[in-house]
Amino acid sequence: MPRLVSYVSRVLAFCAAIVLLSGMASGTTPVVSVTLPVSGSQNNSPVHYVASASSPDCAQGIAAMRIYTAPYTGVYTVDAASLNTRVPISPGYFTTVVEAWDNCGGVGTTTVNIIVKNPNLAPPRFLYDAEASAQKIAGFGVDPTSGALTPLAQAPISVNTPPGLVTSDQGGYRLYVTASEYLNAYFINRSNGELTPVPGSPIQLTEAGVAAVGVAVAPSGKFVYVTLSSFNGGTQGVAGFQVASDGSLAAVPGSPFPAGDQPVSITVDPSGQYVYVGHEGGSATAYDLDAFSIDEATGSLTPVVGEPYVIPSPAGCYLCGGGGVLDLKTDVNGTYLFSPVGGDGTIAVYRIDQSNGSLSAVSDSPYVLGEPDSPTEPGAEPTSVAVDPRNLYLYVDAASTDAGGNTTRNAIFFLPFNSSTGNFDGGGTFRIPKDECDQSSMRADPSGRFLYSAADICQPELGPGVILGYSTHPSAAGKLPLLPGSPYAVEGDPVSSSDNIAVTP
Repeated sequence: MPRLVSYVSRVLAFCAAIVLLSGMASGTTPVVSVTLPVSGSQNNSPVHYVASASSPDCAQGIAAMRIYTAPYTGVYTVDAASLNTRVPISPGYFTTVVEAWDNCGGVGTTTVNIIVKNPNLAPPRFLYDAEASAQKIAGFGVDPTSGALTPLAQAPISVNTPPGLVTSDQGGYRLYVTASEYLNAYFINRSNGELTPVPGSPIQLTEAGVAAVGVAVAPSGKFVYVTLSSFNGGTQGVAGFQVASDGSLAAVPGSPFPAGDQPVSITVDPSGQYVYVGHEGGSATAYDLDAFSIDEATGSLTPVVGEPYVIPSPAGCYLCGGGGVLDLKTDVNGTYLFSPVGGDGTIAVYRIDQSNGSLSAVSDSPYVLGEPDSPTEPGAEPTSVAVDPRNLYLYVDAASTDAGGNTTRNAIFFLPFNSSTGNFDGGGTFRIPKDECDQSSMRADPSGRFLYSAADICQPELGPGVILGYSTHPSAAGKLPLLPGSPYAVEGDPVSSSDNIAVTP
């Protein structure tokens, strides 16, 4: 695994260079004292900063002070030897720096690590499981205190063909499920979780033999996007739909939009301005990431200048050349894009340019997953990622495979995420118990307290489908504790190796 270079080291090196170039002649180094916030503290936004500086060896005193929330991102400057201000900062873990420079050319810094809380997180309400083998959608109520699941009074509803991926809109009012060449759309009853088809559902998106795979909803709920993938030369790309007030869907102008070969994963950034698409392993574009801007009036897509972006592979990876990106997520703030690469055992991380949607790799990308899954045999296969709604962790579901493609072990990685740099500062791993295997979809609940995964019970062969539920607070042993009653049985689901889940507020 490549050595992680912390933001602190880079900033201190940068500041040391400034001192070397401008401050060595005078030999002065300002001393920065930060009273608020306290390093390691949790804070609401705006974050209160109180700091002062002095320069004992510079008779002319302090010239100015500045607060940085990311490398080279100064958010507040004052021409004085003290500051007292409140800085708006998005949710997440930040390595902030308070800097001062004196009138003799000297520079001094103090680093303050903080967590910025998101006060508007909604509790979970419902979980939906798209059961591929049973061709049904099962619903569960979520206890907002314990995270425990209880089947809804509504029995699992039938789908015309085996369902694929499932997602809801941001408010939990609509549910969208892909199934072969169809998109199924439902109203969610906010009191009991029951599903009712919207007018016109299911919608045939394209010709038979083309699979509707990934589905994503704009934060406004006005637009829905679906990836279309084919192995036989059929229609491929991204289909876009406008959502009418009665829930029905109409194609946006220009749909479907070309997106390379075998597009599968898709996500919309939190601002609702950009769409990102990943591709399946084995395709000619398996390592491409497509980027589009959204016309906010019509929902039509326009390629971002510079796309597609090709994900690099690390040296010596086990299955280089065919991994693909089966899941795709942005962080809560829409600053970074996370792309798990199956086979390579890596997570590619890109910074999103908020002005145009273009992507640039962060310094430690691609991040190589460590033990028990490695880039060498038996090979890591990250297939599903979930972003902690608090913006503190990225959760990764990764399976190891042997040379014959057989699953040998499963693990969940919980990677502490630095919102200043986009890097993972270390991380933990929780290996799934042997009798629970083949996780296929993992999602965090809206409050960030719980994590769920669709899985099979192996006895020792594939058995009935279950939902695994975990607390996101690791135990002293470094494990993610199971929630009360987990694993939760899925009614009438003989095998859930291709199931996918969504958790709604």
